[in-house]
Formats: sequence, C-alpha cells, structure tokens
Amino acid sequence: MMKKKLLISAVILGASAMMLTGFDSEATVDDVIKNYTEAGKNAKEFSAAIDLAAKASVSMTSETSGTSTMSMGMSGSLNAAYLMDPLSMSVDGSLTVDAMGVGQDMAMQMYTVTGDDGGLDSYVKVTSSNAEESTGWEYSSVAADEVKQLTDLMTGNDFDLSQLPFTFTLGDSAVDVNGTSCYQLLATMTYDELKPFLIEAMSAAGEEDELDEDGWSMVDAIMSGFVINMEIDIADDTYLPAKMHIDMDGSDFTAISQLFAYSMAESAEDGSLTLPEIALDVSSLYIDAVYDYTTPVDITVPADALLAKTTDNDSNVSSIGDMVEDIAEDVSEAD
Repeated sequence: MMKKKLLISAVILGASAMMLTGFDSEATVDDVIKNYTEAGKNAKEFSAAIDLAAKASVSMTSETSGTSTMSMGMSGSLNAAYLMDPLSMSVDGSLTVDAMGVGQDMAMQMYTVTGDDGGLDSYVKVTSSNAEESTGWEYSSVAADEVKQLTDLMTGNDFDLSQLPFTFTLGDSAVDVNGTSCYQLLATMTYDELKPFLIEAMSAAGEEDELDEDGWSMVDAIMSGFVINMEIDIADDTYLPAKMHIDMDGSDFTAISQLFAYSMAESAEDGSLTLPEIALDVSSLYIDAVYDYTTPVDITVPADALLAKTTDNDSNVSSIGDMVEDIAEDVSEAD
C-alpha cells in the first residue's frame, strides 16, 4: 500500500541532493525553488552520504506484571550514487537493529542499471551478522515504460518542490555545508497537510481503493499527531542541494502508545479488558543526506551479481514501486 509513497520519498531524497560569495539576501523562496528545479534538470551524476536513526523505548506498567521497559532502535550509514543517462543507481552501507538489548548488523549492496531493452535491472545482496538470514545476490527487473517516470522525477522534469505539501520558508542568512555557502529551505508539515498528498499519490498509482473508510480512520488516528520537519540546504552558486535533513521532532505518539496498550491488554474472566499504562519515548527519528555533485560517479555491477540474472526465474516485477517493495522485503527478511 505504501510502496509508491516510499518510492516518492526515495526520489525526493535522491533528487534534493569556501566562501560566502553567492548568497543573495534579497532572494525569495520562489526564486530559490525555481533555480533549484532548473539546476536539477542539468545534473548528470551525483552521490549522497546518508545517515539515519530511529530509537525509542516503551515502558509498560500493569497490575500483574509491574513495570518493564523495552528499547528498540535502528541506525545506519549508506552511500548512494546516481547516473542520469542511462539511469543507474547504487547503494551500499550498513544497518544496525537493536531490540531489548539484542543487536544485529546488516550490510546491504544494491545496483540498479538500465538494461539493453531500456528496462531497469536490479541486483540486491544483504549480509547479516546472523549467517542464516543473509541473502545471496537477488535479481529483479522492471519494464522500460516505467523508467521514464523515474528519470523525469530524478532530473526535475516532473518534480517541483512547490508541489509538495510543505510551506517552505527561507533562512535569514547563509549556512555552511562542508565549506559550501547555502540557502536554507525550511518546512514543517502536519499529518493533516500530508493526507491530501497521500490520497493523490495513491490515486495516481491506481491504489485509491486500498483503504476504505475504516482503514483511513485507523490511519488518521495513528498519524494525527505526526509532524515532519524538513531542511534543504541549497548551494548558492550552483543551486544544487548540499544537504537534506528530515526529522519528526515535535510529534505526538500518544495514539501509538494506545495501540500498544490494546495489543497488550489483559482479559478478565468476565470478558473485560485491563489496559496497561504505556509510555512511548522516541529519542531520535531522522535521516540526513549530504550530496556531492563534483566527484565522478562509477557504477559497475559486480560479476558475481550478474550471475543472479540467469539463475532467478521469477524476477520480473510490474512497476518501480514493486521493485522498491522487493528490496525492502530483502532487507526485512535479513532482520
């Protein structure tokens, strides 16, 4: 259901990728976004260093069990590279998952390249600290008619920051990102602002019937307190992105705490339920990406990965979104 939104998020992340000499204090938000969009159309290659973290603890108190605390979290560092013509992408890096003091390390490699038929060929390998949950190279492909949609998004031909459900503001002064002077685009979005965007994305993907009224009521209840904060630092000389930061600081996770409570309710002989007291503390939830548009990019699929194309029999997927979903499943299966 969420695969198209995940794809959009991934594309936004990829597409949005000294001296304080180019900063114009008279520039407006519209000026910066317009120049950013135009600059993206001319970008031929870039890379991104990505850091992400999600850490939380849940404290539960009940009459029968007393108080217990469970911690969980995930952190990771990824290196991504993109070539626009022909479209190619690679991602490699590591993820660490921890739950109740038990940790697991995973390394991921992914190559997605344009094949001879114009479609996309994807090769994914996940190596886990638990050898039984590691995967070898796995292959999937998507048809050529899906590729133009992604190419347009990546190059800015079909992507406009002003169409996002954010109200951007511009920082008062330049910010420095690794020696590069940047304009600072800032935005905060609530779930109420995000929902129409989700509905439109699902409709465009032909998935508007995935959720009925009851389903949307559940989504509304869980996500009503969500807040998404975005910062995009755009180089003031090239108007290409230097850094992006997204977090959920200021979100209210009360609804998720209540969901935990109901899932752990104790049933009495008369059929009544006793709900434990749940306190959910989300200490960090963010993703950072630092972009590089100057270092040449080389994307070469390893020879042993190419062998998977001849050994995987059921490898075709119907869309780019399905390819993204397959990759996510490979990672989750190794968790």
